[in-house]
Amino acid sequence: MTWAEDNIFLGSDTAGHTTVYDSNEGITKGMSPMRALLTALGACTGMDIVAILKKRGQNLSSLKVLLDGDRPEYGLPKPWTSIHVKYVLSGEALEKRFVEEAIRDSTEKYCSVGATLSPTAKITHSYEIVPKSSKQSFRSASSLPSSSERRQPSPKGRQSRQPS
Repeated sequence: MTWAEDNIFLGSDTAGHTTVYDSNEGITKGMSPMRALLTALGACTGMDIVAILKKRGQNLSSLKVLLDGDRPEYGLPKPWTSIHVKYVLSGEALEKRFVEEAIRDSTEKYCSVGATLSPTAKITHSYEIVPKSSKQSFRSASSLPSSSERRQPSPKGRQSRQPS
């Protein structure tokens, strides 16, 4: 982890991949560490879902993982106390039983990020299978909201839903 400037830090792994972290204040140049925890959860469970459905012979063509969470309004630290994960899947003839099995196996057996967060955050899940031809629009997982799009937490500490 390297401090770049102001509240900007660059996190790198041993393979040379870099992530930019920033605070939630003003115009940001990176993701906040707490938002990064949510996106790590989405990526971890999403990778599980893709692998499990592939193993089950399911023709998955699209997966979006939407994350929503609550944190305390007052006091420090402010850990996630509840997180909701919604999977939006699309594919030709996806079978509900295999989707449910993939979600259950990811959340109960495989996702290490979820296992790390679950002692302090109640993590719930839901899913929706949308038709392959559905024109639902999602922001790219790699894009960050502009300052005018960025939602601020509500007074109760609710964080906005973001794709991961």
